[in-house]
Amino acid sequence: MAQWNRTMFYRRLLEQWSHGAWGSFEDAGAGSFSGYMLNRLGPQRTNTPLLAQLFASPKANFIIFQGDQLLVTATQPRALGYLGAREILECAPNPFTLSDPPINSPGLEWVFLGIDKVPQPNSTQATEMAPPDQTLPYDQYPSYWVVDISLKASAPDSPAHALAQKVEATVATNDTQLAPLQRAAFGLSIKEGAILAQAVTMVDWNRKNRFCPGCGRPTVSSDAGYKRNCVTEPAGSVDPTAHLRPPCVNRHGVHNSMYPRTDPAVIACVTSSDGNRVLLGRKKSFPKRWYTCVAGFIEPGESMEDAVRREVQEETGIRVGPVMYYASQPWQPFPNQLMLGCIAQAVIDDIAVEDDELEDVQWFTREQAVAAVNRAKASLATSPSSPSKVTAPTSPTNFSTPPPHSIAYQLIHFWATSQLNSPRL
Repeated sequence: MAQWNRTMFYRRLLEQWSHGAWGSFEDAGAGSFSGYMLNRLGPQRTNTPLLAQLFASPKANFIIFQGDQLLVTATQPRALGYLGAREILECAPNPFTLSDPPINSPGLEWVFLGIDKVPQPNSTQATEMAPPDQTLPYDQYPSYWVVDISLKASAPDSPAHALAQKVEATVATNDTQLAPLQRAAFGLSIKEGAILAQAVTMVDWNRKNRFCPGCGRPTVSSDAGYKRNCVTEPAGSVDPTAHLRPPCVNRHGVHNSMYPRTDPAVIACVTSSDGNRVLLGRKKSFPKRWYTCVAGFIEPGESMEDAVRREVQEETGIRVGPVMYYASQPWQPFPNQLMLGCIAQAVIDDIAVEDDELEDVQWFTREQAVAAVNRAKASLATSPSSPSKVTAPTSPTNFSTPPPHSIAYQLIHFWATSQLNSPRL
């Protein structure tokens, strides 16, 4: 068998793309955290009158976090447990009617996610929404918000405290529960999985950036939760040392503002030099016989392709040649992380594990990969809200994949079910 050259590798990948198999999560079932788009109304995030209307709209849906717990339904199929505008306004004032720019109540920071007014790209995955009537005003569409009530103020008469009590009463009287995010995130519909990915990231970013990295002063939320500003102490500040602090080093140009960040990571399905096997590894903490694709964060100054080559060589000793992008996924419940899925080809097939990140690395055949993919699909069908409970293989030569919600599974599935192998040259 001749060496599989770069031109043939790219040609075969593009052939698969032309047959509609490229970048698809169609086999994922529900909850892949992408595939449904809200209209985020980015240019309107400083439009205070509009935000006030959307906040108070009967069609507003508020996603509730309490630290690392999420309000969800207590029954299957799992769904987000929204509060409506009426319930919210019973506890807290509309922040967009208090002042312009708006001021949040202590312990409550509202983030506007968007409205359900976008034609969806994949009608087979998102049939819940009809094409929008472009003539309707924004507040006639369902809007989505998120708030974290773990930041509640201690005062018993505060809006934050009242909202926390409202959530407790909702859990006690309705079919809802506060569930750990890592469990609650799975089993949602395509639509709610994608909305949750945005909500988790925004809550986490606002929670972790409450102080300016340049001077340590507190920051305040603006732009409907999508921006944080470093502010100086007001005149008459109660802090006696305020006048002793030097000006913020970031207070020039636009640098005194912070915006949400995304941390890119690569994950690669590495094929052997002849294209007939796939390279997978496992950590000690993984379930028995669970193997996955090599992954890691992109380091400063790296391209996506270089990051794939470095990670694969560091973790497996395999040198990689061609690298091609496949699809991406915001991976929840780990906020800010964007997984960039790639297909890559090994130049040499000799494994040499040199660090302790992976317990084992192996080459697997297409037949083994197909069997693993089928077991993962069967496990999802029987336990959609517990994707880690993948049926263990009965044969010691077989393996289990991550659940179909993950891009790792999608990469393995693509390779296993495609004709991505090496012809005789």
